[in-house]
This record gives sequence, C-alpha cells and structure tokens, in this order.
Amino acid sequence: MTTGRLTVVLAFTWAIAATGVLILRPAPELTAHDHIDIYATVIRDMHGPGALLDPKVLEPVVERVESEKGWPRYHGQALLDGLRSNQVVAGICEPAEVQGRPGCRGGMPGPVLALSTVRHTGRHTVQVSILLYTVPALRDKFYLSFAVEYEYQLEQEGASWAVTTKKQTMIT
Repeated sequence: MTTGRLTVVLAFTWAIAATGVLILRPAPELTAHDHIDIYATVIRDMHGPGALLDPKVLEPVVERVESEKGWPRYHGQALLDGLRSNQVVAGICEPAEVQGRPGCRGGMPGPVLALSTVRHTGRHTVQVSILLYTVPALRDKFYLSFAVEYEYQLEQEGASWAVTTKKQTMIT
C-alpha cells in the first residue's frame, strides 16, 4: 500500500471513530438547578405562579393506568421547595378528599399542575409534560372539572432553557 493511500485510509478511519464518539457521547447530567429551570420555564409558559403543584410525578399517558395500581413516584423535596421559593408556584397540593373527589387540603382552589420527569431528547434538548387540572376546595359549592396536558420540547441556551415546541396532548 502506498503512503498516500495509507494516509487516506487512516484519515477515513479516524473520521469514522471521531464521529462515533461524538454521536454516542451521552448527554450531560442535569443538575438540580437545571431541573428547577426547566420546570420553571414550562410552568411560566403554561400558567404562571398562581397554581399549586402536585408532588406526584406525571406518568406518560400509556403508563398512567398501570401506575395507578402501583406506588406513585414523587418529585424530590428540594425541587418542590425550589419551585415554591422561586415563586414559580403558589404552593404544593396536599391531597385530600373534597366532596367525594380528589382535591387539595386548604382553602386554595385549583388549578393544580402535575409535571413529568425530564427526558433527554438530544445532547442539549429535553422533553417534559405538564398537566393543568382543577380541583375543588373545601369552600367550593360548585365545581367544574377541567384538565389539559401539553408536551414541551426545550433547548438549552447557555445557562438557561427555552421552549422550542409546545404540543397539546390531552384535554377533558
């Protein structure tokens, strides 16, 4: 093999190996601060700071029926405290039965927001779902049930996150 041909083969082999390393490189781990920023971005886009936050993790639609039979997963206390202290949400929904329906303890009526886990969709992109639903408060005499769910795609821009797409996935 000539030197020129060997050089081309080695360069091609190196290019393939480098491309494989770049493509297969895992997405960077998200910090607690990243999670708070991602959820804050979605909540502010969806509703604003007046809602209560459901501490349970919003499971994907296809898994919700199965997850109701098992133990629910909960968001960590640091995340809940971070969203509340940054005034992203008004408080945390403490589940209680109101007029025979699931509700929140206290006098605050809904809306309530439920958040999915943050899922990587690319090196600097994530996906998260958010469900806004109403719950009755203890003082409510009349209650209208409503729920809407959105799936968000976000992209990291420097140290912050920005919404790139928002798709409605459910409404009741």
